Amino acid sequence: MLNDKNMNPFKYLHEVGGEVGKVTWPTRAQAIQMTINVLIASFFISIFIAAADWLFVQSLERSLFSFESYKASSAQSEIIDIEPGDVQVEATPVEE
Repeated sequence: MLNDKNMNPFKYLHEVGGEVGKVTWPTRAQAIQMTINVLIASFFISIFIAAADWLFVQSLERSLFSFESYKASSAQSEIIDIEPGDVQVEATPVEE
């Protein structure tokens, strides 16, 4: 119907109005109940996502911190104090 090149816009809007009139609209009480259902479902889904996120962050932090403590305990760490005059750099030409 939209592809009809001879379609009159006023006729189209009249037909749309006729189709909208056939729609069974919810009552006010039904609309309020559906809105409450959506809000309750949204609340519980947001709680679930927040809990899953918290658990993921906690497990990630524990695994990263345990890796860091393992790496730090297995490595020998020394503090080296280097002054700019202590370092000598030699440049070697590259042969082609």
